[in-house]
Amino acid sequence: MTPFFAYNFSGVVGKGVKPVINVSGRRCGLILAILLLAACGASSISPKSGEIFEARGGGRWFPAERDELRRMVDRFLSESPAVAVDSTPRVLIVPHAGYVYSGPVAGAGFRAVQGRKYDAVIVLGFTHRYAFPGVAVFDRKGYRTPLGTSRIATKLGRRILDAVPSSRAFLTPFDGEHSAENELPFVQRALSGTPVLPLLMGRLSGTPWRLFVRELGRILAEENVLLVVSTDLSHYHPLAVAEVMDTKTITAAAALDFDRLRELFSRGEGEACGAMPVLTAVAAMKEAGGFRGRIVRYGTSASAPDGDPKAVVGYAAIVFWKENDEKGSGKEATAMSEREPQSQPAEGRGGEAEKLTPEERRTLLRYAREVLEAKVQGLDEPAPPAATGHLAQHRGAFVTLKYNGRLRGCIGQFTPDQPLVKTIREMTIAAAFRDNRFRPVDRMELGGIEIEISVLTPPRKVSGPEEIVLGRDGIIVRQGFRSGTFLPQVATETGWSVEEFLSNCAAHKAGLPPDAWKHGAEILTYQAEVFSEGEL
Repeated sequence: MTPFFAYNFSGVVGKGVKPVINVSGRRCGLILAILLLAACGASSISPKSGEIFEARGGGRWFPAERDELRRMVDRFLSESPAVAVDSTPRVLIVPHAGYVYSGPVAGAGFRAVQGRKYDAVIVLGFTHRYAFPGVAVFDRKGYRTPLGTSRIATKLGRRILDAVPSSRAFLTPFDGEHSAENELPFVQRALSGTPVLPLLMGRLSGTPWRLFVRELGRILAEENVLLVVSTDLSHYHPLAVAEVMDTKTITAAAALDFDRLRELFSRGEGEACGAMPVLTAVAAMKEAGGFRGRIVRYGTSASAPDGDPKAVVGYAAIVFWKENDEKGSGKEATAMSEREPQSQPAEGRGGEAEKLTPEERRTLLRYAREVLEAKVQGLDEPAPPAATGHLAQHRGAFVTLKYNGRLRGCIGQFTPDQPLVKTIREMTIAAAFRDNRFRPVDRMELGGIEIEISVLTPPRKVSGPEEIVLGRDGIIVRQGFRSGTFLPQVATETGWSVEEFLSNCAAHKAGLPPDAWKHGAEILTYQAEVFSEGEL
């Protein structure tokens, strides 16, 4: 059975557009405005392709002013922890809502590919308003956003036009459509100078759809390209309902389980306004073979300043890579392959690590303080200290902020994929501005904030609670894409038993049942070297 879907055009807002999905072929939503085009075969790039197309979304979906947009995108990228995968990322699923809502999640996805070398980026979107058959291939020479003009990968566009009879080079669906356009500023900042090819999917099924899937699969197998798939998830459900629906959807997508995805969309148990691009990308990766996926980040519009937990839109960033991939295998790919995968911590590497010297501790705390004060006050960041000695080691770390003795923010990463001094900078910024439990730190609080740093050993999987030593071990409880952690000092501060330590981590940090660690959830431990401004 081939996917088919229709849209509810009842309204468009910054958070997303509510989808109505039908995989069986029966329409289940009222389409208020449809313009059907006659089916067309492949065509060449139009004579108008020398023109530059102006983005329409500035001032609505993202800032219209160049510097403001640059700062916003760079902040989303820099405040996202680095992503460790086993090979060069080849496919991303990322959201496309207004940046104030979905920008942090999109930034987490694009952080996984930042600075890498690709010959082109295909951005696969769809249309919210304009219905048409087939695939629309962007037919201009350039696409201009407030950040500049992206060159169009016309050679790749011609390949699709030649191979996919249902594709057509025409501009109409792109005019005012944000699903592809909203990804471009992220591409421009994360992959500067890389040509792009925006594609929009219309009504497509049967053999035309299969031919499109086959060609995308061949491109993924043969070309050094990145495929960016644009979609938001569930729309306007209460937060708890949305999280259940979205968990099913993104778990199936990351597992490349096409049948499960189609079933979820058909039954209404999962939602994605870009359901067709997602299904198409999953099918294309299966066509190419050897792909694996990982969920990088999940969030909802409830985390935005004006977010309403009673009616949220879900967002996810999922990265996919091809095992034993030789495409893009330069310096960047080698560095990525040497990183510690987040989902597969190295066994037997959780022992004691060499401790930092007192001077190195003072240097990190001083640098974290300078970064915090500069960011909060809108000043230029200080130059980082020299990455020498232990500061040059690749170590995971957490930064905790306490205001008058009470928790004010705590963010960290376990993946040892960059020098410690750089990790401390990123986690300081994230703890101050991206901990969704708290509002961003303001300048009036700076005098009352104390910074604590926890430098980590790599996590190690353990068989049960009997291997946990309270006060020495931090813990991770993980099941599916949900995971949570408590630093070692939490057990000491609370006086919990090992069982209470695990149960509270499962329930309050991972969002799992308290006894999940007894029923299949993984338990991992790590140690931390903890020091704070109050101690030095």
